[in-house]
Amino acid sequence: MSSSVATTASALEAMTDRGKFEMLFRAVLEIREPKYRPLIRTGTNALGETIAAPIDGFARLSDSEPLYGMIEATTTDAERLRTKWLVGSKKDKADLVKAAEFADQIRQHDPEASFIVVLATNQRTSADLLVEAYAFAAQQRIAVDIWENSRIEPVLDATPEGQSIRQRYLGIVADLLSATLMSRLSERSLERYASVLYDDPVTLFVRDVVAQTMTALRGGKSLAFLSGEAGLGKSTVTYHVMREWIATGGFALWASAEQVAQSPTLESLLRELLRDVHPRELIDGAATLLGMLGGLRRLLIVVDDLRHAGDPTEVARRLIAWTRPPENQPAHTVILAPARPQLIAAIASDRERATWTDVIETGRLARAETISFLRSRTTVNAYADEIAALLGDDPFLAGSYVRVAAGQEANTRLAEDVLADLVRAELTAVADERFDEAEIEAAVVHLARVEILDLSAIVI
Repeated sequence: MSSSVATTASALEAMTDRGKFEMLFRAVLEIREPKYRPLIRTGTNALGETIAAPIDGFARLSDSEPLYGMIEATTTDAERLRTKWLVGSKKDKADLVKAAEFADQIRQHDPEASFIVVLATNQRTSADLLVEAYAFAAQQRIAVDIWENSRIEPVLDATPEGQSIRQRYLGIVADLLSATLMSRLSERSLERYASVLYDDPVTLFVRDVVAQTMTALRGGKSLAFLSGEAGLGKSTVTYHVMREWIATGGFALWASAEQVAQSPTLESLLRELLRDVHPRELIDGAATLLGMLGGLRRLLIVVDDLRHAGDPTEVARRLIAWTRPPENQPAHTVILAPARPQLIAAIASDRERATWTDVIETGRLARAETISFLRSRTTVNAYADEIAALLGDDPFLAGSYVRVAAGQEANTRLAEDVLADLVRAELTAVADERFDEAEIEAAVVHLARVEILDLSAIVI
C-alpha cells in the first residue's frame, strides 16, 4: 500500500465530526454517483452542523419511476458500527431501522415506491457486517448502497477532484490539478498580486475601464496592453479585471515580468506560476490546466510590471507570440499586461501584424468617477465636484486624498494639510528604502503632481 493511500485512509478513519464527514462524502458522491445529486440534506444545517433527523438525506431520484433515495452517514467507530446500523440503542434506533420505517410511511401513499439507502461510514467494515446489512435491507424491501473507508479512499487519492476534496476536508495537499483546486489557486494568485501593489486595490474605485478591458478580453482578443503613464492606476485596473475574471468563473494567475523573461514557453511559465501558489509540485499541472480550457472556461494571465524586465520590449514580443490563437479557433489563454506608452510605441510594428492584440488606454478618471469615488469614501459631498477639479481627476491623488482624509470630520482640515501628510509619508518611505527604483520614480511623479496643484482652498 502506498504511503499516500495509508495517510488518506487513516485520516479518513480518524474523523469524528459527522457533519464534516457527511460534507466530504456528499462531495465524493457528487463526482462518483451523479444519480444521488437530488438528495436533500436533512441531517445538517447550513453551517454543516448535525441536527436531529431520522435520516441524513432524502429525495425522489427519478421523475419516470417512484425511486426514492436516503442517506445515513456516521463516524461511529468500527466496533460499534453494527449497533449503529442494525441494532440501535435505548436512545436511538438503528439507521437501517429508521430508513425502513421512513420507507413504510411513503408506501402508504405511494405503494409502488422503491428505495435505496446509502450507508456511509469513515471506518472499514467486515464482510459479516456487510452480509447482515444486505440481508436486513432485503427483508425490508429496500436496496442498500454501502460506502465505507476502502471505497471512499480511492476517490480521494486517485482523481483530481477527489484530491481537491481530500485537501479541503483532510488537509492532505493535492498533487493532481482539478477545476476546483484551480479556482482556489486563482484566488491565491490574486492575493499575491494585491500584496505587491502600491495601494490596497480592494479599497480603490472600480473604474469604467475595467468593463472595457473585460469586453476586449472576452471579445476575441487574446492579448491586451493597458496603456498609461505612471500613477494613473493601471495596476489597480488590472487587479479589478483579474478579480472580476475569477468571480465570473474563469481561472487567473499573476506573473511578474521577470518570470516571463525566464520562461522559454507558455507551459514553462504556467509550471512556475503554479509552484508559486501551491505547496506541492503538481503532476503535469501545466498540461492539465491547458487541457481544462475550452468553451467558456478560459485562463487569464496578468503580467505586471513589464518595466521590471531586463528587456521590456523583448518580453512584450514574447507575449505577442505566445497568445497567437490557433487558425480559426478562439484563444483559451488570454494575457493582460499594463505598459507605458513608450513601450507600446516600441512594439507598434509587431502589433500591426498581430490582430489578436489590443491596446486599451487608461488615463485620468472621468469627472463622474472622481466625484462618485470621493463621495463614497469621505464626507465631502458638498465639495466633491470642486475637489475633483482641483485634484485634476488624477487616480493617484484621488486615492491618496481619500486614504488620508477618510474618517476626518467635515469642514475641519484644509486639503493642502491632507496632501501634506501624503508628502511626508512618501518621503519617509523613500528614506526607509522600502521602494525599488521604479517605485521611487513613481513617488517622485506623484509628489510633482501634488506640487503643481493648487489645493489650498478646499475644505473637507
